[in-house]
Amino acid sequence: QGREFTSVEKFSQIKLVKTMVELVKRVMGELCNTDFKVYKTELKIGSKKGVPTLIPAYEVDINNGRKVVVTGIVDRVDYYKTENDTYLRIIDYKTGRKELNLCDVVKGQNIQMLLYMHAIISAVSKTSTDILPAGVYYMPARNDYVSVNKDEDKGKINAQLMDKLRYCGITTSNETVINAMDKTEDRYYSPVKLKYKKNDPEMLFTQEQFKLLGEKIDKLLIEMGNGLY
Repeated sequence: QGREFTSVEKFSQIKLVKTMVELVKRVMGELCNTDFKVYKTELKIGSKKGVPTLIPAYEVDINNGRKVVVTGIVDRVDYYKTENDTYLRIIDYKTGRKELNLCDVVKGQNIQMLLYMHAIISAVSKTSTDILPAGVYYMPARNDYVSVNKDEDKGKINAQLMDKLRYCGITTSNETVINAMDKTEDRYYSPVKLKYKKNDPEMLFTQEQFKLLGEKIDKLLIEMGNGLY
């Protein structure tokens, strides 16, 4: 027989279960109110053991005939089809607080998710030219809290909570694609609050800007690789 759980362990387990339940509710609520569909979860980019994967490892040539080889796993990849193109967004679940800051990216920090998007787009673009990035996001996988008055309206409380648990990341500037992400009136599940006109223009990217960002990531990988070797 195993030992009994301590009160602290029981509390931690209950908290974990509640967090998982709320996360599942949010994900299901989102998937019921978006035109995006889940393409893959736990999508592997390359394999350290050489096993073939849907998306091959991303490789960049550096000095002396060497290469930087990038592998990884993406929590979730969604897609949305328009008449002419297919848009991809990648999502990483985070239990802590994580933000995607462009200043950090320029310095070579916190580029993991953007690198994964670049690797996926580069791979699928070899066989199809109509695959475009829709966004790169961190999704809070936690419960959160807000300070409210005792008689605060429950609808307002829920809106504040959903706002704190909103996606954080970079989004295409294509308004049609943005609208496809969230069909709810209050846009609880959208990373971009079009209704409230509070968008950060630095986090809305044209396709040309996504392309330039990919080129910047390649340069960073080359600099890092040459620095190591």
